Amino acid sequence: MNKLITVVLLFISFLFFSSHVDHTNVLIHQYIGGELNPNLPDDPFNYEDQAFPEHIMFTDWGTNDTTILDLVTDHGATLGRVLFFDEKLSANENLSCGTCHKQALSFADDTPFSMGVSENTSRNSMQLNDLGWSNRTGFFWDMSENNLHDMIKLPLQNENEIGVTDIDQLIDKLNDTDYYPALFNDAFGDSQITEDRIADALTQFISSMTTFNSKFDRSKMLQDVLTASEYRGHELFVQNCEVCHTDGNSFFQFEGPEFFPFLFNNGLSETDDLGAGEFWGEEFNHLFKIPTLRNIVQTAPYMHDGRFESLEEVIDHYSEDLEDNEWTGEFLPIGGFQFSQTEKTDLINFMKTLTDEEFLENEKWSDPFDRSADDGNAKEIVQSVNLFPNPTSDFAIIETINPSQKMVEAVMYNSQGQFIKKMSSHNQQILFDVSQLSAGLYHIKLNCEDEQQTISLSVI
Repeated sequence: MNKLITVVLLFISFLFFSSHVDHTNVLIHQYIGGELNPNLPDDPFNYEDQAFPEHIMFTDWGTNDTTILDLVTDHGATLGRVLFFDEKLSANENLSCGTCHKQALSFADDTPFSMGVSENTSRNSMQLNDLGWSNRTGFFWDMSENNLHDMIKLPLQNENEIGVTDIDQLIDKLNDTDYYPALFNDAFGDSQITEDRIADALTQFISSMTTFNSKFDRSKMLQDVLTASEYRGHELFVQNCEVCHTDGNSFFQFEGPEFFPFLFNNGLSETDDLGAGEFWGEEFNHLFKIPTLRNIVQTAPYMHDGRFESLEEVIDHYSEDLEDNEWTGEFLPIGGFQFSQTEKTDLINFMKTLTDEEFLENEKWSDPFDRSADDGNAKEIVQSVNLFPNPTSDFAIIETINPSQKMVEAVMYNSQGQFIKKMSSHNQQILFDVSQLSAGLYHIKLNCEDEQQTISLSVI
């Protein structure tokens, strides 16, 4: 009965405070977002014509399989680009793949855990650069999926990530747009929209994300020269790190889970996250995927839980802070590598050579939706906030006047200043699920460009 009363009060509050919103849809997490259309070139960008440098294709560890790039087409990857950045795919129409995978960060995120539909994700968002060709034995931190096409469907369907719980409803939504039928026709020869085609287009776009223009690559092709410090760092890397990270590419391929214990525990202090053990069984507890180190400078914070904020902290961990366990002693020295300060600097300078600056800014991998309209003042947006119902025990809606669809970020803290969750949206509403929070006073800091405002929410 109390729950029924709460729902009724929520509905009444919603009617009272927001007469111009789609009432029914907000209450079921399905409100309508903006009506932005993608801004695409008349002729598609070149995605399919990518040549693999010989030093990547042929290595001391074997020959890399580059055939996945044969599947990439210009029109298929263009469709994938639009799908990747389109917030219409998410349950609340305020999240996209690009929300947690940002191009300037090599398609990683800059927080330990990313925001989801109702709460933060449980692991750090991995970078997507070179995902299509490097270390494809397993995807996700727990190595639970071996097929990129199938892997892409899982975040789409995850209720807390993109949140597509009804694929038919999503297909209807995409069919109702001005642009998807034509994009699917260009990519596949007809306008039919299916789940497999959505995953295929996203696979093509992500597979096209290659970083072959770093200083390291250019030095291998005799087009650039490493400094003395970078060269020493490379030598140190080969001697100490290459068993798992071959020249920063993470080429190493695995034949089965029996190899995991020797390659996926790096002496971190253990948490409740069991890693590969959740999928492979308890003998693989606390073992995690080795990611590529290409563009590693852009992808902080580091590790599966984002515990390290800088490369300096990462190097310190391997140098002095390794925790001995049943896997150390063979590939990782007991007590750490004990690098000198000069060696630490050299290693970091080498890893900086793995950065492909052009990749971070290339328009063909950028957000095609124009969210930069001049109308709408950021200060007016944060000052126009309406928070309702307040108090609440279930959901709270933050509503702003945001005709230009600027990005508004809302970060919740408890009364002691501890971070609770973060949400953001280009739309006029942000929905907070507070049903799992303890009763008390919470503060929500709103950010839009350089403007901020803090509002308080009472949870009962």
